[in-house]
Amino acid sequence: MKKKLFEIKDAYKTLNPVQQAFVNEKYIDGTFSIKQWQQFLKGVARYDKINDERRGPVSTMWALISVAIILVLIGIILFIIFKPRMEDIFEVFIVGFFLTIWFGVLGGVGFKFWYQHRYAKTDIVNHLRKFILPLLLVLKEDAHAKTKVQLMLDFNRGDVEEKLIDTVNLNERDPYYKLRERIFHHQWAKGRIRLNDQTSIQWEGFDTIHELNVTKRRTSGKVKTKRKYKVRHLAEVSVGFQKQMYRLKNKQQNKANFIETADKYIFKLKVKQKYKSLNYPDGQENVIDIDLFLAAIMNAYKQVMPIS
Repeated sequence: MKKKLFEIKDAYKTLNPVQQAFVNEKYIDGTFSIKQWQQFLKGVARYDKINDERRGPVSTMWALISVAIILVLIGIILFIIFKPRMEDIFEVFIVGFFLTIWFGVLGGVGFKFWYQHRYAKTDIVNHLRKFILPLLLVLKEDAHAKTKVQLMLDFNRGDVEEKLIDTVNLNERDPYYKLRERIFHHQWAKGRIRLNDQTSIQWEGFDTIHELNVTKRRTSGKVKTKRKYKVRHLAEVSVGFQKQMYRLKNKQQNKANFIETADKYIFKLKVKQKYKSLNYPDGQENVIDIDLFLAAIMNAYKQVMPIS
């Protein structure tokens, strides 16, 4: 049990100082080889996986243990204080039972909240494990382990004031029923790589977050506010083919997502993913499907043909 309790802490210690800084700050911007990025991010992903798997179950287990320990301690204390005769044991048991319920639940819930809150600070959204790392793995097949990748990752929360772009009051029927929507725009990734065939791929990841606050008075007279989120993940990718390497299969292209320059054919594509949640981030983010993202890139390749 002790090993499981400190497993997240031990996993954090295995990270080097730069990885620990990324886990704490959740931001990095640099240019390194694919191999270097993979080595760096795999360690962080391993820590994040342990954090996700242990944070909930371990806190629940130790909350129950805390209740059991408090139960025993209260029983011992009551027995010593009252030194009950046989006919008083039942009354002491009843008092001890209710005190145990009160202090046990309070202590257990307190520990669970502390444990989850402590390690939630270093939780990384699943964009890393489910999108960025798989993308680097695929790109390495068409580039080289030493190929440089420009990459910016910002895994901080997107629903902060500096990223607020609009506030809308949707309903003002009376002072006890209000519907307010706040909209945030958060860029969480930006990358660039040049493949072996000299094709350049650039991508950016954005979140549009709709925070809906509903305030109303219930039949009991209490005024209560509920909050829920609608999140849209958007990935924009630009694929640029060198004219000396490729030619168009069809010269009639959709001008909305196609640009021709003196030396390149550039295709601009988008991939979207939506989900709803009561919390943001909710720990089970429905990230952009990597297969859909790669399919968009392959669709661009289908529009050209190698010259030789």
